[in-house]
This record gives sequence, structure tokens and C-alpha cells, in this order.
Amino acid sequence: MREKARPSLRRMAWSALAAVLAATGIQVMATVNVASAVQTTQCTTPVNIFVGMSADPGLTLRKHKEPIQGYNDWAPEQGVGWGWDNRFFTGPSGYVYFIDTDGSLNRHQWTPTGWANNGVSVRAGTGFAEWNSAASRYRITVDTNNHFYYVSPNGELTWGAYDEATKVWTKRVIATGWNKYNQVFAAGDGVIWTRDASIDNGALLRSQYDYRTQTWTQQPTKVGAGWNGFKQIASPGGDVIYGMNPGGELWAYRWLPAENQWALNSLMHTGEKVSNWTGTDEFAPAVDSCRLTGNFAADVQCSPEANVWGHFSNNAFRLKPHTEPETGYSAFNTDRHIGNGWNMRFMAGNNGYKYLILPEGKLNRHQWTSTGWANGGISTEIGSGDAWKGWDNAAYHFRITVDTNNDFYAVPASGNLERRVYDDLAKTWQTEVLDSGWGKYDQVFAAGNGVLYARDRNVGDGTLYRYHYDSKNRRWLDYGTEAGVGWNFYKQMVSPGADIIYGLEFGYGVQWYRFDPAAKQYVANAEGVTRKYLMWWENAQEITADIDACKLTNPVTVTPPATTAPHNEKAQMIYNSAAQRLEVGFVGDNGILYRGYQGSAGSESIEFQALSGFQNFTGRAALASRQDGKLVALGRGTDSQSRTYTQATAGGTTWTGPTDLKGAMASSPILVRGSNNLLTAFAVDSAGQLWFAEQFDAAGAFKPWRKATNTGTYTMSEDFSVVPNGSSFDIVYRSASNAVAVKKFTNGALAPARVASGLTVGGIPAGVTFADGLVQVVARGADNKLYTQKETASGFAGWTDISGTQTFAGSPSALLNVHGIVEVAARGSDGNMYRGGQTVPGATTWRNWHTNFDTAATDPMLAAAGGTEQRVFFRDNNGNYYLWQVPAYSSTTLRSAQASKQDEPIKVIKGNDPSR
Repeated sequence: MREKARPSLRRMAWSALAAVLAATGIQVMATVNVASAVQTTQCTTPVNIFVGMSADPGLTLRKHKEPIQGYNDWAPEQGVGWGWDNRFFTGPSGYVYFIDTDGSLNRHQWTPTGWANNGVSVRAGTGFAEWNSAASRYRITVDTNNHFYYVSPNGELTWGAYDEATKVWTKRVIATGWNKYNQVFAAGDGVIWTRDASIDNGALLRSQYDYRTQTWTQQPTKVGAGWNGFKQIASPGGDVIYGMNPGGELWAYRWLPAENQWALNSLMHTGEKVSNWTGTDEFAPAVDSCRLTGNFAADVQCSPEANVWGHFSNNAFRLKPHTEPETGYSAFNTDRHIGNGWNMRFMAGNNGYKYLILPEGKLNRHQWTSTGWANGGISTEIGSGDAWKGWDNAAYHFRITVDTNNDFYAVPASGNLERRVYDDLAKTWQTEVLDSGWGKYDQVFAAGNGVLYARDRNVGDGTLYRYHYDSKNRRWLDYGTEAGVGWNFYKQMVSPGADIIYGLEFGYGVQWYRFDPAAKQYVANAEGVTRKYLMWWENAQEITADIDACKLTNPVTVTPPATTAPHNEKAQMIYNSAAQRLEVGFVGDNGILYRGYQGSAGSESIEFQALSGFQNFTGRAALASRQDGKLVALGRGTDSQSRTYTQATAGGTTWTGPTDLKGAMASSPILVRGSNNLLTAFAVDSAGQLWFAEQFDAAGAFKPWRKATNTGTYTMSEDFSVVPNGSSFDIVYRSASNAVAVKKFTNGALAPARVASGLTVGGIPAGVTFADGLVQVVARGADNKLYTQKETASGFAGWTDISGTQTFAGSPSALLNVHGIVEVAARGSDGNMYRGGQTVPGATTWRNWHTNFDTAATDPMLAAAGGTEQRVFFRDNNGNYYLWQVPAYSSTTLRSAQASKQDEPIKVIKGNDPSR
């Protein structure tokens, strides 16, 4: 947070504190030491104090200019009402509460220009007659959250909150034994001060209640004595305290909770007499006037001013600079009239740019400098056509916004979210569709670099959701995090950046919020409030704020992980049912992504083609067939970003791409097709979290990467495999402890892990699924043996060693063949490729491992083609690829399969590796 200028100090002569204390009998510092305060206070100046007189029921507004230093400096007072001879007290946002003789609680609201609603009160509750009595008069208070705290005659302290939408109170008793306190007053967010008149000539105690956790963060703690000299004690917030004695003298003090001491003013006094209010009955300072400074906004850095712009009903366009956007402090510089005719959709971007969308479909750009409009106020047309039409329609008016990159995010009638980027040099636009299903939102506004908030007015009286799109890596860093309900209260919402939100009420009031995306909650400012009333902007029809005024000092960023050069990478092989042939994809050591295919169904050889346009791939390749028969190849570059190629026609050799899928992932991506016929890419990031990118439709582009939601914590290694399982996918992976675990992925969410414990594994575990939805896993142990187990309805029961006398290297490949037998291909420790399988379906016994003694440099890929045709693909170090033909095992092949390594029916097809 930037440093703020301090107000000038008025040097005035005052009586020594000791003499004053002796005269009044107030021994304020009886229990604490006095020192120069490190913690500071900021106040709205002047502080409004509502004063009721004893001689008549009139209400006077007095304004204290120096609450922090405690000087006797006041603005002219004014009479603001009549008939205020009952108990009254203040809340935040200008609220003033009055308890009528019938016990009803009535609320008024004071604005900078007078009483709202023409002074007519709103009844907020009944049953408050007790707090008009002399015994309980000062045992009810309201904090900066507009929460009530009141002590009943039986000593119960009740917390109460009034719901503006439902008109219903939520109440709970939060303490007992409080009838010993004769004064209770709020001074911040749940900060409650009390006076016990029975000890130490009036002991003063401070406590704090956290309504969010329903716990006391500070129990009543004594901080002073001698306070019985005051008739009434109250606070304008920020632990500033006013005490009024029976003669009408008003004294000011300031407590610093972080230092556990009283603050000293410039005269080294802890308290000063600030006025003499002879004839005053009681007083009520606006409780949200002051707040303590602290590190609550250390993670936000703002320009000296956040310009807020407004279009008004008289066609005027006005500018009002907010000088405290990071804290929500209501401080503004002079409101200026700087133009007319902005009565259409307008937005404020970066670098002073202001955008105006004309109804005929033109996008004009203006630029504001620190002194006025650039280019004499003449606009530049940067866009036209259908993309810029319709935004004057009320249904879409607030569904277009600009972020801190000057990138537009728009939700047109299609309901898709579009990102529109303008190239200032080429004078062209590039549009990217990011997501679907945004038609449910009636407002979308930017709050940072790719940070978007969207309101669904049909849920929870207006539910707000947060999104954060990282365009550099095509990641959703946040996706649909709920950010509160009840936002239909606002006509419009905008932001100056850093997740700060300004809400324009239908009644022209403007409120402040700041959301913490890490904690997923709103931040309380130094006053302890999460919603702060900023100003009343009479007749404002639409507003915006400079989106680059505030930035997070430590924003969420993605650091692309380091990669290694390609070396003997594992291939992907699939059966292309549309072309009735096997297809292969792999990354060569030269960094090129290759596609190989059988010349025809059952062909004994593979033809290869290099996919051009990018030559820095590494890791496992991914390959999948779309519903229309077109293949999609996917690879990860040495820059950690993924790229896709798509066949121009099914079965053809012409490809489009590479197209950026990006991601900056730590693992190679895996591409699979689900039961919905959509392709989904999966990858793991540097933190061991699973991400996915799904197609818009069966023949469309991929959406940006999203992190799979998960309950609890987990760490997934980069070594994982994905197995379709009905409408879900099973993710088989190594955990942080190198155990095999399985998580079911359904509609973007991960189920709890099913852990196959008892074995430390290496490489990529393989898995197959059965009709009952259960999974069988195969993995290489730390002893280089292969182990397997099938889960039961109650979990994984234990591992079976299926290695026989053989040991293995790398990662196995497994499939469930047409006869229901699990088969495995694996690279042996001796360098040869092996194939094995169950003796019969569901057996725990395993066949002898068979080989053709072909050496392998890469891990194998075992895939099934049509009928009983199966193939194993791998490559060696001598420039050869191999395509073993291994017919599916069945129970009738068991006798020969048990004979010897050479007796296995393996047909070897060998050819030239195109990458060598």
C-alpha cells in the first residue's frame, strides 16, 4: 500500500494531562504503560457525531475535524432533526438507529447531503424497549459490520444481524455474565468496549468477537481504570474513544491494540478535552469513521488516485478520483465535469483508455491523461461491425468488459465467453472463444489481469462468481469461485483492479468491497468492515473505474517448469475405427511429432509423416480420434506448452496446426475420448495437481485448461495414465509416497483417492477398467518386478507378483482383451521386449513371459485393433521400429503360452524409424 500524506498538526496550548486527570478523577493509564505508538489511525474527516440535548428533543450534528490528535477543532454544527429524546446510536454507512417508546427499532440513513428517503425511517425490529431504560440505555451498540451487540438484564450478550433482503434477524447468545457492565460500545469489526463500574473506579475492558468463526479473538481485557467519571463513552471506530462527563466535557482517547497501549498525541498526552457540551443528553459518533492502519492492504498497491467515471441523467460525464481504493476509506478528490454524451456502454481500460460502444456498432477509444483528454478529445475508431452491435440492449449491456491488458471479454447472444484482443500496429482484432454457458450471467466485469466477476441474478438473489484467465498459458487460474450472494442489490458493479469492487446501488450509493481469492472471502479493511459505504453520487446512471488503478503486489503467476530434451519417448497407439487401422504418434529425438498409420486394415507395416510447424516437442505424444473420424495429435514442447494438430479430412495426410493448447504443465498431456464423444486432454502441473482441457463440441476447439476440483489434498506425479470408465475417467498415478492411487474424474471433479498401498513403484502405472467399473492396475515395483491387483467393492486387497523369473525396466502397457483377459507388454531389464497375460479371465495366475528377443529403447504401447488383432509398438536404438502382431490371449491358448519364451505366437514387423 502506498504511503499516505499525514494531515498537518495544529499546535495549540493544552493543560497538562496530570492536572486534567486530577480534576476529573479519571485515571486512564492505571494498568498499561505509555509509549509512542507504532500503529496509526485514519479517519474520515470530519467525524460526524449526532448529539441529543437534554433541554429539548432536538438532534444536532457536530463534526470533529481532529479525532486522531484529539484537538478542539470543529466544523459548524447543524440541526438535523426533532424528537430524538429516546435512545439512539449509529451503525456504518450513515445509519442512525432510534428506539421508539413501543420498543421498535427504527433506522434512518444520513448522506452527505442530508437524510435519505426524505428522513422517513425504516422499521428494522421490535422488542427493544428494555434499552430505553436508564439501566440498559448504554448496553446496546452496533459495530462496523452493522451487527448488533446488546446485554439483556439477565447478563446475556446477544449478537444480532439483520438481513436486508429477507427482513429477518439472525441472533445468538455469545456470552453471559455481562450484566456487570453498565456501558457497552463498539469500536470496529466486532471490537466491543465495556465498563465495569464496580471495580477500579470504573474499569475499561476491550474484547473482540469474530462472527465468521463465532469465536472470541479477545476476551474482555482490562486496559484502564477511573472511567466512572464519564456519563457516556462511545467510539467512531478504530479504537478512538470519546468520553463525556456529566458536565458535558468531551474527551478523546485512542487505543493501539497491536502495541497494547494508549496512543500519544503531538503533545505527548493520551487524552484531551475536545469540547464542552453543556446540556448534552447523549451522543453517537458514526462508528465507521475511523480505522486502524495495518497490513490489511499490504498485498495491494494502488495509484494515488483511482479514477471513477460516471454518466448522469443530465447527460453529463463526470470524474471523481478515489484516493483510498485499497482500504475502502471514503476519501475523494474534487468531482469534475469532463464531458457529455457518454450515455451508452462505456468502459475504462489501461493507460488512460476509455472505450465507448456506439449503438450502430462502432467501438471508439479516447485517452485521458493526467491533465485532460489526449488528441483534443477526438476519439479513434478501433472496431466496427456485428461484434460491436447489441451492447445497448439491456440484456447484454453489462456483459462486456476490459481488463488491465486492454483485452475485451464479451458474452454476446450466443452465451459464449469471448476474449477479443486488438493489435494496435496491425489495426486488427483476434477473437478467441474461451467458454460456453455464460448466458446465465447478466453482468461480467474485469477486476485485474484476466480476472472476471460474473453475476447470476437468478441464484441467491444475485450470486457473484470469480474467474481468472491466464492468457499466456491458457489456464483458468480460478473458475467459478462463489464470491457472495445478494448482489442484485446493485445496478452495476465495476473494479479499479486488485479484486476491489465498487457496487452502484439503484439509489445512487456506491459501496466498496475487496475479495481475497486465496482465502475465498472478502477482506475486512482497517475498520474491520468488508463492505464500506463510499459516497452518494446523485443521478449516476452508469459508472466505470480505471481498471489499472490497483494491482496485487503478489499476483498468482505460472512459472513454466523446466523440461528435458526428447530421448526415446513413449509412443501412443490407438485403433482408428473410422479408418479401421492402427494409428501411432510419437516424439522423435529430433523434437518432431510423428504420425504413423497402417496402410490398410491389418497391414504389416506403418507409413509415417512428420507434422510440421514446430520442432521442439518432448515427452509422450498423445493421439485420439474425434467422433467425425479426424485424428488429433497432441505434444508438449520444450517450453512446457502443448500444441495440437488436427486432420483436415478423416484418414488424410493433411493436418492443420500446430494450434496452441499451452498449459505450462509439468507432465506430457494425455488425450482421451469420453462417452460424450468429446476429447479431453489431461496433464499435471508443477504442484502435482491434475488439469484438463475439454473440447467445446465433438468437432471443435479446446477450451482453456482448468484445474480439477478436489476435496482435501493430494499430490499426483507426472507419471499417470487415464482410462475411460463409462461417463467418467479413472486417473491411475503415483502418489507423493510412490504408491499407486486411482482417482475418478467426473465432470471436472476428482473423487477421493483409492490407494493400492503396500508397494513402492516407479514409472507410469497402467490400468484397465471392467464392466463393473472396477480397475485393475499394473505397476513396476522398486525391485523391478511387475505387480498387479484388481480392486474389489471394498478397495484394493493386495498385490500379486506376476514377474516370474523376469525383471523389468520402464513402464508397462496393459489392456483388457476381447476375451476378458488382462494383457501386459513391458520392457525387460535385459533390454528385450516381453508380453504376458492372465491364464484365464480374472485369474491371479500369470502366463510365462514371451519375447522375440527384440531389443527396445522405448517403453511399449499395446493396443487392440479389430477382432482379435493386437499390436505392440516400440523402437530400438538402431533406427528401427517394431510392430509386433500378438493375437489376443484366450483360455484355449493357455497350453502353448505356458511352454517357453519362444513358443509365443508373435509376428514381428520391423521397419525404419523415421526420426533416426
